[in-house]
Formats: sequence, structure tokens, C-alpha cells
Amino acid sequence: MTDTLNWNFFSETYHLKNDKYVQDVALLQRLQRTDCYPVILYPELLCEQLAKKFLIGSVGVGKDKSHIFLHDFLNAAKQLNIKGDDWQFLIHPFNPKDATVPQRPHIPTEKTECYESHNWGCLIPVLIMVILFTLPAFFISPEDPGLGVIVAILWIPFILLMAHKMGVGKSETKVRTRKLTQHEINQLEQEALKKYQNNLEAYRKLRAEYDDKKMEFEQRLDSQAKLLDRHSNRIVASIFKRCLITYHQLKNNNEPPQRGASENDLFYALMKEFPSYIKIDKVLGAYSPDLVLYNGCSCPIDIEIDEPYEFQTKKEIHYIGGGDEERNKFFVQNNWFVLRFSENQINNHLKECVNIVKALVDFIEWGDTSKLYNVEKTIANIQEQRWTKEQSRMFVIENYRSKYR
Repeated sequence: MTDTLNWNFFSETYHLKNDKYVQDVALLQRLQRTDCYPVILYPELLCEQLAKKFLIGSVGVGKDKSHIFLHDFLNAAKQLNIKGDDWQFLIHPFNPKDATVPQRPHIPTEKTECYESHNWGCLIPVLIMVILFTLPAFFISPEDPGLGVIVAILWIPFILLMAHKMGVGKSETKVRTRKLTQHEINQLEQEALKKYQNNLEAYRKLRAEYDDKKMEFEQRLDSQAKLLDRHSNRIVASIFKRCLITYHQLKNNNEPPQRGASENDLFYALMKEFPSYIKIDKVLGAYSPDLVLYNGCSCPIDIEIDEPYEFQTKKEIHYIGGGDEERNKFFVQNNWFVLRFSENQINNHLKECVNIVKALVDFIEWGDTSKLYNVEKTIANIQEQRWTKEQSRMFVIENYRSKYR
């Protein structure tokens, strides 16, 4: 169980020795059986809690539904107002061995920089084009130079447009690499040396302080773990109790089924123990429980008394695969406990059955498993295998129910 829940690594990391939570989970998982009477099934809220595995880290309640963290225990201790610690999650001090040792920086001798320039490279080809296309106009009519002027004037917009398209005179950002002067190199060396010395001093100080911080952390962790171990009964009970808090609106059954003699015997016994909790003639969906125990703020218990066949019609009932499994699943999904006794157990072991109910109620109300430990042996002593349809038919032939009515 400890390996399944990852308890060994968890307890070693946080110096915990008391495995009360693990033992309680193991007990609850042992008691939940569907192949024997009494059948005990847990609501989904509790099943989710029992399936959680321990995980190292600082993520707490509400952020991860599939794991249980140290935060769960610390929050429970804080809510219980247990003295001796502030119940804050302790963070291990940073180990400087994991840090990179400061190194002397490399001083560059060259520098890459950006500068602004203008694109005049295409100006010469443009001027050549102007001359080539304008001069012929002057030679065509040397006596009349006006024609050359007119041609030149007509070419000017076209030439300007070409120059614009070619980016003549446009500002550009260029990159160049130049060698640093000795003065610049000396200045960089001084700045780098100062930064290196500061980092080295901080690293040495971190190394010197780490041992003291680690010792303080270990002492606080030990103190916190001892308090958690000492109050583990209350803390674990609080964790279970918290996951069982629900509120249900019980509806009345306007057409209650006929009650058997065994049901009345159990009802009478439970009325003496839980007069304000016991309910009859209630309904959940399409199902009507024989008896209901509900304290108003926790998961209710659906208590059923199973007979192998109907007394009047001799019809086989409550056999394996006969429909009770779907009914049980419906109640569990609605966060109800399901507790099924056989009729024979109520008739021959009524006191033991009442003690089992009392132990389950105590767990629901307080999260305390001590009484469940006490009745575990009782459950084993009165245990009965569930019957098949064929066995139920055999009970009819043997007139089995008449033997204890």
C-alpha cells in the first residue's frame, strides 16, 4: 500500500513517520466489498480521495484532484488550530552547488554597430541616361537648341520617377564591424572586472550562508513533521471528514413499498441509536431505500436488507447480476454510502449489524476510523457470500427464509 501511494518517498522527503493516513486508506479499501454481505460501497467523493497518491511539491488543495500534497495536511492542521507551528509550506534553501560559478568575461576587440547612409550608388546611371536621351535632341537641330530644351524638360519627370523607384538618395541602415580603440577596451575590462568581482562575492556569500539556512530548514521541517505525526489522528480525520461534506434534499416516497419484519427490527434498533438521523419512505430518482441515515450535512447512507427471494411469489431477487449493481452505482454517483445486509444477518446478528452502522456513522461525522477498525473483525465473523440466481432458486426449494422468520 505504501509503495502504491508513493508514501515512502513522500514521508522521507518531509521527515514523516506516522503513516496513519496510509493505514486508514488500506482499511477503507479492505472494507469496501461487493461479493459478500455486508456490502459496503463509498460515495464518489470518498473514492476520489482514496485513489489519490502522494506527490512532492507545493501545489495544494483544489489545484490537483488526483494527488495528495503536504499542503493537505498543513491546511488541516491550520484549520484545527493546532499550536506549535504556523503551518506554512517550507521551501528548501537554494543550494549554491547547483549554481554556475562566475567566470571571468571575455573582452571583445571588435564592435558591430549600425549607421545611417544614403543610396547614391544609382545616381550615376540615372545621369548617364539623362545625357544619352537628351543630347541627340540638340544635334538634330543645332540651329534651334530649343528642341533639346523641350526634350530635356519632357524627360525630367520620367527621370525623377526612375530615380525614386531606384531609391536614389534614400536613407538606409547598415551594419559594420570596427576594431575597438585601446581606451574602449580598457573601459570594458574595468566594467567587466567590477561585475565579475560582485558576482563572485555574492556567490561566496551564498555558499557561506547555505549551511546555516539548510540547518534551520531541517530543524523546522523536523519540528513540523513531529507535530504532524503527533496529531495525525485529528489531521487525517479532518481530511476524510472534509471530503464527505455534502448537502442533499431528501424527497418523500408517496407510494412506499411494503416493509418486511427484518426491516422493522433494524429500524427499531437504529431509532434507539439515531432518532434524529433515521429516515423512512424516502426516494432518490427511481429508487426507494429501505432505510436512510442522514445527519443533514454529510453523505447519506442507503441501508438495504436483501432477501434471496420474495416470500409470497417465491421470485428470485437480489442475486448477482439481478439489477442491484446498477442501483448501487446510481447511489454512489450521487454521493451516497450503500450498506447492504442480508436478511439472515439482521435476524441472527442484529447487534453486530447495528455496531457496523454506528461505526460507519462515526466515520462519516468525524472522519475517525477507530470504530471501523473495531468492527472489521465483526464484519469478517458475520460475512456471507452473495448468492447467484441458481442459489436463490435452491433457497426457494429449501424454504430457506422460513428457518429464520
